[in-house]
Amino acid sequence: MQMARFLKPTPMTAATGCDLVASERDRSRLNLVLVVLFMLGNISSVEIVGGISVRTRTLIAVILFIFTTAGRTLAQGPAITSISPNSGPVGASVLISGSHFGSAQGSSTVTLNGTTALVASWSDSSVVAVVPANATSGLFAVTVGGQTANSSSFSVTSLPSGWSDGDVGLSV
Repeated sequence: MQMARFLKPTPMTAATGCDLVASERDRSRLNLVLVVLFMLGNISSVEIVGGISVRTRTLIAVILFIFTTAGRTLAQGPAITSISPNSGPVGASVLISGSHFGSAQGSSTVTLNGTTALVASWSDSSVVAVVPANATSGLFAVTVGGQTANSSSFSVTSLPSGWSDGDVGLSV
């Protein structure tokens, strides 16, 4: 294996505390090999003696990027496609349809124009929220994993004559 010729530890290993030391003679081929092995965890430290060309620095940066992002799935934030209905009084249920809400609510939240809404049901593609007391017209926001999606505008309508926010949900 050609790479093995460049990876033999040297007497400098003990003096520097590094697993491998690259001299300037083998620098062009060894720099990238060492970085790859370091990123894979096959060696614990890297010391490169001598200068590094701009081309080599660019290649190292690309390799570091690839290894630090490899295997990661970029988190897909929530997306709201529609709400139904578009208006209603305090206490009304509103279906928020979309994607990437997650299968369970967990620490995710729903707000209407900044006021926290009670969640009646939760799935990856839909959330049923209750228009909160003291809410004002505005956007529903679903926040999942720190990422927020906003709906189209929702209008909070007046309650029937003689009712108050406190009357909603109470049996008489």
